[in-house]
Amino acid sequence: MSNMLNENFVSIIIPCRNEVKHIRQAIDSALNLDYPNELMEILILDGMSDDGTRELLSRLTYPNVRVIDNLNRTTPYAFNLGVKESKGEYVLIHASRVILSRNYLQECIKVLKEKPDVYCVGNGNCENVYDNEEAKIIAIATDSAMALGFGNPRKIDKSRYAENCDTPLYRRSTFEIAGFFDETLTRNQDDEFNYRVKKAGLKTFVTDMISVKYFVRSSFEKLFKQYNQYGYWKVLVNKKLKTITTYRQLVPPFYLLFVFLGGFISYGLNLFFLWISLIFFYIMLTFIEGLRLGKNISTAFKIQYAFFNFHFGYGLGYLKGIWHFLLLNKQPVDEMKKLTR
Repeated sequence: MSNMLNENFVSIIIPCRNEVKHIRQAIDSALNLDYPNELMEILILDGMSDDGTRELLSRLTYPNVRVIDNLNRTTPYAFNLGVKESKGEYVLIHASRVILSRNYLQECIKVLKEKPDVYCVGNGNCENVYDNEEAKIIAIATDSAMALGFGNPRKIDKSRYAENCDTPLYRRSTFEIAGFFDETLTRNQDDEFNYRVKKAGLKTFVTDMISVKYFVRSSFEKLFKQYNQYGYWKVLVNKKLKTITTYRQLVPPFYLLFVFLGGFISYGLNLFFLWISLIFFYIMLTFIEGLRLGKNISTAFKIQYAFFNFHFGYGLGYLKGIWHFLLLNKQPVDEMKKLTR
């Protein structure tokens, strides 16, 4: 292998577990990039799937695709194992539910070559896609700032430096400088890692020249569990880093405290009408946004329900995380490690 080939070789790491519906699309997405196949390897880190994923992977015959068992069955372990097994100068973390735009590698590598201060570059725009009607509602809701807040790196107007990015391409030296992913974090391990990357003085860039498609959760129940876990594990990330990474993460838990405790407090302070008014304002705001997105009343109510799952799922998980990690100093509970797919 020549030096030039080494300099441009890319390792694509795809962790998966029980993703028989989506893993083939993710692999095809990588193979069909406008980038020479001989300059890339694809490492599939399978978490001992039992839904037919392993049988599907066993039938693959591509010379640059390798399947590796993730015996630990966790995402950060898969990330680290993939990085250690890879040989590329660049390392792409590719989720199994993501489809890349064809120019993804070309544009990311272009940024890294033009900007020596950038060590991580990734997606500027994400199109949420779905498998069924309930997931369609979730996809519509996810596109709104009402769901994830403003400053969401999945939707940008122009290329810029950023705190973090989705579907990141790293220089290999990033892991030598900042270390590897924290394997004690079943969720939000990317948040913690991105913070360490930033603290090490390594910059992240998002570019509007690329995009991805992402398959959202297929039901409201799974959406609630997903964001419940995100909120829960975010508290452990904050505890480890001894800081709050983004202030918007505080909005759902504080609103829930306002809803649950505000009635008693406001009654004692003769502010009960104000408490009721603010709750009504939230209900009307989410409904109006649902109506704007859904175009009719029936769909508006469904989108509003999706917003409730985002906000209450995350908020309740965050409050539970505060109780477990900060007040009781407990270890993560097994319930918050289960798959939400």
